[in-house]
Amino acid sequence: MSDTQDVDFARSISDLPQSVESFRLDYAATPLYEKRPALQRSIPGQDELSLALHNMSQQLVFIELLNIMISPELFWSPGNTTVWPKLQTFHLSFASATCSGEWLLEKDPRWRTQMVNPFTGEIEPDDVPPPDYMLPDVFRIKPTEAINALYV
Repeated sequence: MSDTQDVDFARSISDLPQSVESFRLDYAATPLYEKRPALQRSIPGQDELSLALHNMSQQLVFIELLNIMISPELFWSPGNTTVWPKLQTFHLSFASATCSGEWLLEKDPRWRTQMVNPFTGEIEPDDVPPPDYMLPDVFRIKPTEAINALYV
């Protein structure tokens, strides 16, 4: 979605009826192996989608958010003292970057790929360079400081 569509979608969430008790959203995300800078959807503290989802989730019994770029506002809305009074199930699978463009995971230089020859099934020697798609730096697996805002 574009930035305008994100904001429009966030604002439309408040139009859902109060009778809605279950909500599932599968949102396109940046892949873990992405090398480009993370997409910036909002600035820190002003993520309209996370704020809208937090506010709407107060009425829910079940919420499932898949592949979504989230921010701390999803969990800690400013000035909101009641936190999920009816919620029984919260399933979250978040993207590898925040809405403000910070990666939650980074490349780990210690990670080493073992290459298997597809024709012989043998492990290639360490001195044989792997193809580009298997280079250790294509996978973001090491948590960054930005992840602490979601968990601490």
